Amino acid sequence: EYDPPFRFLEVQVRGPYARWEHRRRFLEADGGTVVDDRIVYRLPLGALGRALHALVVGRQLRAAWGYRTRRIGELLGPIRPAA
Repeated sequence: EYDPPFRFLEVQVRGPYARWEHRRRFLEADGGTVVDDRIVYRLPLGALGRALHALVVGRQLRAAWGYRTRRIGELLGPIRPAA
């Protein structure tokens, strides 16, 4: 899916995840833009993948989103957290 400037969808075809879909929508609200991210993912390796998520991957994803939020704020101005 690609519908600029409203939304797009990224789907991993090959890579480290058994499944990765990232849907991003841009919505007008209160004189600004809301960025709505929906991510569906699954690690490979069953129980081992779930353990890796708990120990490593979940933390990496939270750090990546934190970095993205900070960087968008640096580039575009103040960010208000979602309600």
